[in-house]
Amino acid sequence: AVAGGMSMVVFESILSSKFLGAKFEHNTLKSLSKIIVFTILAYLAFRFGDLAARGVADHLVQPYMGATDFWIETAWWIVALILFSTGGGKLKLLLASIFGVGAAVLYRWNMVVSAMMIPSGVTYFPTWIEWTITAGIIALGLLIYTAAVKLFPSFISHE
Repeated sequence: AVAGGMSMVVFESILSSKFLGAKFEHNTLKSLSKIIVFTILAYLAFRFGDLAARGVADHLVQPYMGATDFWIETAWWIVALILFSTGGGKLKLLLASIFGVGAAVLYRWNMVVSAMMIPSGVTYFPTWIEWTITAGIIALGLLIYTAAVKLFPSFISHE
C-alpha cells in the first residue's frame, strides 16, 4: 500500500501539471522515486521471505489461479521498480506510477478476491454493475479533487 500510495502521488502530480497548470516538480518526483524503489524492494523481500518462512513458496509454481495472480502482480511491481529506478522524464514517471498503482490494485484483488475464492472453491468475477460503481467512485474522487483545486488556491505560483 505504501509504494502504491506514493505511486499515486507521482501519478496525480504529473496529471495536475498537465491538466491543472501546476508546476512539474521533476526533482521532487525523482527523489520520491528513489524512496518508491526502496519500498518496492523491501516489500518484495518481505513477501518472498514470508512465503519461504511459512514453507508455502512451493505453491507459487503450482498451476492454480492464486499462483498466476501472484506472478502477474509481482511482474507489475518489477516493471514499476525498473521504471522508477532508471529515472527519466514525465512519460517514464507516468508509466512507472501506472504500474505502481496497478500493482497495488492487483495486490488488493489477490488478497480479497483470489484468496477468498481458492479455499471456498467458489468462482467470482465482478459484474458490470460492480465495475460501473467502481468507475463512478473513481470519477467522483477526480471530480472532487478537480473542484478543490479550482476553488481553493492549492498550488504555489512560480511567477
